[in-house]
Amino acid sequence: MTEDAILQAQATIDAAWIGGGLTLLAALIAAGGAIYGGVKAYQSAVRQIALAENQHKAKVRAYRFHIKSIMRSIEVVADAELESCDVALQEETERGYTTDLEIPNELTPSEWENHALLGVDIIERIEQVYAALRDVELFFQPPIGDVDAEREVWLRLQSAARLAQGAIAVHESLD
Repeated sequence: MTEDAILQAQATIDAAWIGGGLTLLAALIAAGGAIYGGVKAYQSAVRQIALAENQHKAKVRAYRFHIKSIMRSIEVVADAELESCDVALQEETERGYTTDLEIPNELTPSEWENHALLGVDIIERIEQVYAALRDVELFFQPPIGDVDAEREVWLRLQSAARLAQGAIAVHESLD
């Protein structure tokens, strides 16, 4: 082998080492970039999840507050009904049949998805309040035929008391 051939072989070997080293360096840089990109994507996903959780918690808090305010107004209606029945019993008079009692749409069974935000025990209590509201609403309708006035007042009294107890239970559960 001649000296030129040896020099040429040595140059080829050196070039291969340089090329391999640069290729390895490029691979390491690419791997570092991929790892950095993966870390950033993970951090972004964690932030997105935290944001979604915070939005959900805010929705639950807002709905909880809304239901609490509805229960407060129902307590007022129930207290007024209890007082009216008490006066009717004491004075032995018949009570009028007009009222602006309306069952809030938020308490209807069709709002089950929103109720589910509050938990099973509160759902059951809301259903009890809804049923009591329906009973009280029935008593605000004019009677059909002969009605025992005292018995009717006692039934209204029981319904209003049940309504007040239910509203208070929901209100306390939401605290």
